[in-house]
This record gives sequence, structure tokens and C-alpha cells, in this order.
Amino acid sequence: MIKSSKAVVIGSSALLGALSLLLTHSVALAKHNGNVCQPVTAGDTDRIARDQYGVRNTEITNVAHVWCPIMKRTSGDESGNVLAAVVYDRNTSSNVTCTFAILDNDGNPVSGGVDTKSSTSSGSSSQLLRFTGITAAESGNMGVACDIPPATAGGALSYVTEFHWVNFP
Repeated sequence: MIKSSKAVVIGSSALLGALSLLLTHSVALAKHNGNVCQPVTAGDTDRIARDQYGVRNTEITNVAHVWCPIMKRTSGDESGNVLAAVVYDRNTSSNVTCTFAILDNDGNPVSGGVDTKSSTSSGSSSQLLRFTGITAAESGNMGVACDIPPATAGGALSYVTEFHWVNFP
């Protein structure tokens, strides 16, 4: 009985700490699983598959292109934005490359609203691609376009696991 109450106290402390951090910093988070990414072309439809890890390229010859929409949530001050994608690159000769874009109402990239990042190596660990070159104010139309390299002959798959927009004013 005592062990259970200690676990509850520790759990409550952790929860209160997390809530305090959120309330203190007014964090706005829009985090999306890679499963919401959509194929760019009809050919990409046949290349991609989804599972609990996100969207992946199952083909061994062609790159898969996906578009991942981002819903903006804001607390008003956009000075501390973090825009990022989490990817797994398992292809030794080609990187996962993602381009973050802020779009106008007609779907065109705005000036200062595009930044491209690539994975730096292949392996089993995830990689965080942080989009730091954005100088335009975020609008309601944002997204990440990713090129996912082919699977290896041995069956190792590259993924877009998640992407997010976080505001820490």
C-alpha cells in the first residue's frame, strides 16, 4: 500500500511539474505523426506505406515524395518557434530531405518562408531536422514536403516519423 501511494505522489509531482512548465511558458504545440503525410504523385501512392512509426518508402528503386500539412497553434507571440521533423534514414547512399514551407492563400511559398534540411547519415537512430532558416511570420498554411529515399536491398526502410510546430514565447 505504501509503495502505491509513493508512486502516485511521484506521478502527481511529475504531472504538476509538466503542467507548471506548460502554463509558465505558454507552449503551443502542433505535433503530427508521419501517417498524415500524403503522396505527392500517383506513383508515390504505390511507394509509401504507413505503420505505427509513420510514413515510409517501401520501394527499392525510387524516392517517395510526401506532403505533410501542419496546423498552426499559437499563443500570440511567435518569437520562439521550433519547426522540426523527426526522420529515420536507413539508406546509405541517399538522405531523407524535408522542406518546410509557409504558403500564401494561393498555395505559393512566401518570401523567407522556406527552409530545407537533410539527414546527415544513415543508421538505426532517429534524426531531428530543425528548420531554422525561416524569417517570415507563420501563417495558417504551413507544411513539410519530404523526399524519402528507397528501401535498401536488405529491406531497411527510411521514415518520416513526426513533424511539429512548437511555440515557446
